Amino acid sequence: MKKDSLTVTTPQGFELEILFRQLMKPVPCGWREGKHWAVEAYEFGNENPPIGFCWVMDPSFNTTTRQRIDNFPPHLEYVRVF
Repeated sequence: MKKDSLTVTTPQGFELEILFRQLMKPVPCGWREGKHWAVEAYEFGNENPPIGFCWVMDPSFNTTTRQRIDNFPPHLEYVRVF
């Protein structure tokens, strides 16, 4: 599983850590391995569960070459915010 993260500061001054996880097998029916990502938002430095997460699909990612083939934006599939 490919994973990456970044830290952002909201306009209100809260620091969040955003974690991106590329989903590989097994994936839900209708999803494609390597094209879907789980994106999680955590309060920076806090080990509580994520305050929000979503699943996105990147239609331009070629799972054979592991590279983006076009510049299509990812599609937001699901969002949950606590």
